[in-house]
Amino acid sequence: MLVNMEYDKIDYIVISYGLNDYMTGIPAYCGEDPFDEATYEGAMRSSVDRITGLCPNSTIIISSITYCAYTGEEDSELDGYSFSWGGGYIDDYRDAARKVASEYDNVILMDNLEMLGIDSTNHEQYLWDKIHFDLEAQGLYGDYLVSIIRENESNKDE
Repeated sequence: MLVNMEYDKIDYIVISYGLNDYMTGIPAYCGEDPFDEATYEGAMRSSVDRITGLCPNSTIIISSITYCAYTGEEDSELDGYSFSWGGGYIDDYRDAARKVASEYDNVILMDNLEMLGIDSTNHEQYLWDKIHFDLEAQGLYGDYLVSIIRENESNKDE
C-alpha cells in the first residue's frame, strides 16, 4: 500500500510519541547533536526531517505529550509536573516538541498539555488509568485536532 502512495498529495501527518519516552526516562532535550535519536527532541527532529523529505507538501502536526498522574508511596498523588523518570518532566517534553515545531514552516504543535484541559483537578474524569484517555478525552483530542486543521486551512485561504 505505501509503495504506491503519492506522498506529494498527503495534506496532513500527525506525529504522536505519547508518554513512553517520558516514562522510560529518555532525555527530553538533546545536547550538541540536534539529531540525537537517543533523545526525545532529537528523535522528533529526525522524524520531521525524514517526513518533510518524503512529503514536502504536507503539514506535520506534532501532537504533544499529555497529562498523566501516578499513585506514589503511601498513596501520594504524583503527576508528570512533579515527578520525573529521569529524562525530564512532562512540560519539558512538550517544550522540546514546541522547539522542534518552531524550526519548520510546515509544522504545527498540538499542545495537548495546555489545551485539552486535563490536569490534577479532573484527570479521573478523562484518564481511565491516570495515563490513557477514556472516550470523553478521546473526543476532546479529536475536536482539538480538527480545530487545528480547520484553522490551518482557513489561514491558507487568506
